[in-house]
Amino acid sequence: MALFNLGSVFPGHLNIEADQANLLVLRYWLSSLGHEVKLHAINNDEQFANLNTLDFLLVGHGVPSAWKQIEDMQPKLQTLILAAIEANVSGLLVASGWDRQAQSRGRVLATGERMSLFARGTIETDSQDRIFGYANTTTKSPVISVEADFLFTQLHGPLFAKNSWLTLAVVNRMFQKRGLQPVQDISRFENLNKIVELEVQANAANDYSFEPLL
Repeated sequence: MALFNLGSVFPGHLNIEADQANLLVLRYWLSSLGHEVKLHAINNDEQFANLNTLDFLLVGHGVPSAWKQIEDMQPKLQTLILAAIEANVSGLLVASGWDRQAQSRGRVLATGERMSLFARGTIETDSQDRIFGYANTTTKSPVISVEADFLFTQLHGPLFAKNSWLTLAVVNRMFQKRGLQPVQDISRFENLNKIVELEVQANAANDYSFEPLL
């Protein structure tokens, strides 16, 4: 059994569409696979310094007023998030969390009319693995992208609750970095199989547009 440390930056501010539930989903999967998990709220300078020690880091989505409240901490925070990315920490940046990191690196983000819809996309060209979720953004970017071991997405809410194959891929990548055997088959985990079954039903019930944000 291993101990996994999952952290979230300003979880009280960056949780507009229940983004913080991604950590709860990861905790459930890791616990179901026999491991211990600790969740960490990252809210101050002392905690910022420990980002590279985490197994997984979440930066959720926040409205402008929420970002305004933590504006003075942004330069240092964004520098440390980039350092965590470069150190191959696993993580997820959601919507404005992704936008803020991109802007901190001097990237100009294209914008357009606000889009509010159920969206699906892929990480790799020609991949058959679809990512499902809800988008509400003016930023024109892919539905989801990847850099090192970080996922960047415009999809709000608990992404890992809607995409079990992606959740397992993230878990296995964390296992690999710990020298643990990856999980190839979840068939013996009844509770995880039930999640997959419910996910298929939920995704089938929504009308998803494919790659709508480009």
